[in-house]
Amino acid sequence: GLPEMALQEWPEWMVRAWDRVAPPLPSNESARPFLPRTLIYKFIKEIAFAREENVRNFKEKESETYEKLKIVDEEYDSWKKEEGEGPKYLWVNRGKSLLRVRAIWQECFLDLLTKVHNPVQDMKEGLLLFNSALQDQRNQYHGDLKDMEGLLAVDFLHTWLQKNLVERTSEVSLQIFKSALHMAEFTLPPSSVEALWYSADKAQMVGSKSMERASLRQVKDLEDRLVMYLSGGMFYESLRGLIVNELHVPSLHSLDAKEIAAAFKQVDEKTGCCGVIDPHEVSELLLLLSQEGMDLTVVQQSFDQLRVHLDPEAVQDAFMMVDTNCDDKIDLTEFLSLIDRMVDTMIPDAIFEYMGLQRHQIFWGVILKVVTILTMFLFVF
Repeated sequence: GLPEMALQEWPEWMVRAWDRVAPPLPSNESARPFLPRTLIYKFIKEIAFAREENVRNFKEKESETYEKLKIVDEEYDSWKKEEGEGPKYLWVNRGKSLLRVRAIWQECFLDLLTKVHNPVQDMKEGLLLFNSALQDQRNQYHGDLKDMEGLLAVDFLHTWLQKNLVERTSEVSLQIFKSALHMAEFTLPPSSVEALWYSADKAQMVGSKSMERASLRQVKDLEDRLVMYLSGGMFYESLRGLIVNELHVPSLHSLDAKEIAAAFKQVDEKTGCCGVIDPHEVSELLLLLSQEGMDLTVVQQSFDQLRVHLDPEAVQDAFMMVDTNCDDKIDLTEFLSLIDRMVDTMIPDAIFEYMGLQRHQIFWGVILKVVTILTMFLFVF
């Protein structure tokens, strides 16, 4: 808050950077309260970089140090790091100058955590984590910290990340959890994955047993919750493994992954798209996949054998309408829909065509007969 900011004091190296850049007042040579807009960039440069050297002079005077500089990445070939014994500094090449990065500040630290898929969701949590790393640096780092007080040395940050992120396998972020499930071939809906992660126990802050990290979850609790979630049925990969490796059904072995996935999705949609289907739904899905169905040729041949002579184009149109999954085959349900369509439209149309009548002719014929019958009743009664 504001009261804490008012009590905040600059480290000595930042005060010296200000004194080197800010101009003194005409009336008092020792007072430097203001910084002109034109000197802001220079001041930021003084803060970000602890040393600036001409490339040619640096190469001649400190050839051993220059030989230690190795390109960080081919894409960022202007950035170099020192190899070998001693402190590991980070340098950047700007034109004819070499600039040594002073250290890593808080915002850079948090951005780095985001880039390695361990983001900090709360700014206060990020500040506490950064201060914890600073405390570890004061206790463990053997280099000179006078020019980087309040910042993290590059080589120490590398060690800290190795210890507290890479080797700390008891906690995980949401992004890493999703990546782990993907690599393990667990196809679950994103909403289910997020619900599992958010419901799990939060990880503890580094070096603290009472403070929690809202951006990390305990792996052990996630394992238990995932096992409980998957115990309710089978997810897509387990079902595919059952069909391919365990069941010896020829009609199922000929199916490709897309057909199995489509059938799984069709059954899963009935239960709210949770990514897991119950045992009785598994049998329903296997029955659905094992049905070979009837294609258009088989349907037309069946009608011919039954001596039901219908217009081939009308049969084809009806077949295409009832083939809801567009696989050029109809199962039992779709075949019954085809029969219903035949009874409702196709067979009456065939009868009318055989009699040489149109629908409106039959309609007026029926009306005429009804009127005749009513007239006869009037005469009788």
